[in-house]
Amino acid sequence: MADNQKPTATGIYQLLPPLSKEELDNLRASIQDKGVLIPIIVDENDTIIDGHHRKMICDELGIECPKIIRKNLTEQEKRSEARSLNVARRHLNTAQKRIVIAGELMDSPNDSNNSIAKRLGVSDVTVAKVRSELGLSTENVVGADGKTYKSEKGKIVKQFEFNPFTILDASTQKWLDRKSWWRSWGIESEIGRNATAFGYATGSDPVSIKMQEKNNHISLFDPVLTELMITWHTNENDLVYDPFAGGPVRGIVTAALGRKYIGCEIRTEQVDANKLNANALSTLSMFDVEHHPKWVLGDANEIEPPQDIDFVFTCPPYFNLEIYSDLDGDLSNQTEEQFIKNYESIIERSVKNLKKNSFCAFVVGNVRRSNGSIFDMSGLTVRSMEKAGIKFYADYVLRTPVGGSAFRIPQFAAGRKPIRLHQIVIVGVRGDGMKAAKAHPIKINESN
Repeated sequence: MADNQKPTATGIYQLLPPLSKEELDNLRASIQDKGVLIPIIVDENDTIIDGHHRKMICDELGIECPKIIRKNLTEQEKRSEARSLNVARRHLNTAQKRIVIAGELMDSPNDSNNSIAKRLGVSDVTVAKVRSELGLSTENVVGADGKTYKSEKGKIVKQFEFNPFTILDASTQKWLDRKSWWRSWGIESEIGRNATAFGYATGSDPVSIKMQEKNNHISLFDPVLTELMITWHTNENDLVYDPFAGGPVRGIVTAALGRKYIGCEIRTEQVDANKLNANALSTLSMFDVEHHPKWVLGDANEIEPPQDIDFVFTCPPYFNLEIYSDLDGDLSNQTEEQFIKNYESIIERSVKNLKKNSFCAFVVGNVRRSNGSIFDMSGLTVRSMEKAGIKFYADYVLRTPVGGSAFRIPQFAAGRKPIRLHQIVIVGVRGDGMKAAKAHPIKINESN
């Protein structure tokens, strides 16, 4: 095994991040010197609840590992015990503790903040913050004494934290903090991606090279934007269809919000990577089995979309800005004429099973052609929607952080081409917009 690699303890109740190499080496040295001081805990089927790393090291060293058998625990009780024992013993950072708290809240949403805090050995203030971020109610919670308590803070449940203005500013600290919170769960946006930006693959644009190296050669979809679009346009248990799935972000966030997700993706390696990431997060109780996201392998122009779609939400390739593969059917490697034809067709297919009085949303960006002119993705999207019987209902400008775009500032003097710091979210509706809004009510946090 290479020096930079380490064995990983796994199991259905291994709900915390694996030990670091240093922590694992220290534990191994302690066991070699003193033996196992704390027995592992298993259920009646000999499945490990606590002590995955100790058992792994004992097996590795060929020594006996003492154990305690806990019988007749429910699955929820096993997960809770695994979390509480590990939090008490591990030196977790703030982000890792919040992940554990979130898992416990998702498992036991009706337990009071104080009850969960005592169980995990954390602050009830922190539990309250994570509960609020998850949008869970504080009404009629059950305390550690078994009594039901009503919230003293009113009945409003936060559904989102950002005002619905036409400009959504993803560069604010509030947005970036929320984005970090989603990423801290372990959503691996980069896996399965190997796209190359315009001018990068050929080495013709040194600025593109700098930007791509800064951003790991790919664009990453924003989980906060996903959260807003899902909570603003759908109800719990609604079906969301994504004809241009790409990475796992939209599927995982949608599932975590209690919706069903089906995404279509043309690349095998991306579908496999998405499924691996979702399976890993399901062990953290980020979503339940019913809402586990699904990805279908194939071309959205050939695969039949699901029936009774409640919301179409997607982010198509921005023409040839990033080339994802050389597969037939991948719009990113097609000529402009082919792209327009197939893009119109996929939109028409995607919305044909959208329920009446329901919304759809497309996240797009205009792209500069090699001759310097603009390829109008937003206009093409609106025309394609309307051609498919969908009304153009609203649009948002997503203002993105400067990041690597700062490298392009000197180029403005040469060509007067402004540095693009925004994407466009185009919302359509099938049927009546007011009826669609009434059918998908949201509760606004009035303190915003």
